[in-house]
Amino acid sequence: MIDKKVLEIFSKEPFIIAETAFSHEGSKDYLKQMIDSLSNQKNIALKFQLLINKDDFLTPLNSIYKTIDKWLLSEGEWNEVIDYAYINNTNIILAVLDNAALEIAKNKKDRILAIEIHPSCIPDDKFFVKVIEFCNTENIPLIIGISGFEILEIDYLFNRYFAKYDRNKLVFMYGFQNFPTSIDAIRLKRINLFTEKFNVKFGYADHTEHNSEVKENIITMVYGMGINILELHFVLEFGEKRTDYVTAYDANRIILIKNKLMSLYEALGECKEGMSDSEKEYAANFRKIPVYTDDFKEGHILERDSIRFKRSNMISDFLIFENDELVGKKLRKDVFKDHSISRDELG
Repeated sequence: MIDKKVLEIFSKEPFIIAETAFSHEGSKDYLKQMIDSLSNQKNIALKFQLLINKDDFLTPLNSIYKTIDKWLLSEGEWNEVIDYAYINNTNIILAVLDNAALEIAKNKKDRILAIEIHPSCIPDDKFFVKVIEFCNTENIPLIIGISGFEILEIDYLFNRYFAKYDRNKLVFMYGFQNFPTSIDAIRLKRINLFTEKFNVKFGYADHTEHNSEVKENIITMVYGMGINILELHFVLEFGEKRTDYVTAYDANRIILIKNKLMSLYEALGECKEGMSDSEKEYAANFRKIPVYTDDFKEGHILERDSIRFKRSNMISDFLIFENDELVGKKLRKDVFKDHSISRDELG
């Protein structure tokens, strides 16, 4: 199931990251149900936010310091969840929030698709460098959340840490992480500014309200802008009040969006000059092609009056700019009225 090519810089194949955040509220069983609902889904990954030691991430002054314990899983529980996802053929991305979480990622490196650094962890240079070095050494794609940073800061980070980094292993994730994000605060045009300035793949993390009428349209529009990595918050029951539910979709909605985007991906097609088979069929049925105006014997020299253009059910051997070259050609065989003119008949 693990296919890291979809994260590479030139990939346009849509890929959905289903962000669990703390919607599990400390329940290992809830996480396993999430895995079950998205197992065997190509082009979808579950993202787990791992925090083991809260004192490595929060100060006692933080508003959630006293309450976050009930949301935390132990190292053993996370190992069990990750193994369960692997056994059930589910792509996994780990967002590591502390050093103990990074150690879990190191031990499970063969079972994960990518590592993510949360924007809150970027100023912690020592930890930031540890994660970068691990991903670089183990050839694991690295996703960097850039929400809440000025472009000058992103420029600093890029030049200091990633100037020589493999672009096929790096994703910058754009998305204003307010819950929920108001439509006017998204500012999608900034993505174009970033992609022009930095030679790196960008993804979009959506945090608009779960029941917004334009949420799905925004996702589709972002994909149309060339962004194929798209993140949505994920809960088991759409609209059920629990942690992080306000921006979250359920499995059915996530799969539906993925399937719609895959259809759009098919519509993009390959960047080749030649016509597709269906377009050639269209040309055969609807384009006028050069045909003979009468029966002609071998040796006849074609004149303009020998040629007419009619619709047929055949594809012409000649491109439109070659039609004038037919005049003056000598027939190598007998031909018949209204038959298409082909190269093997001409001398």
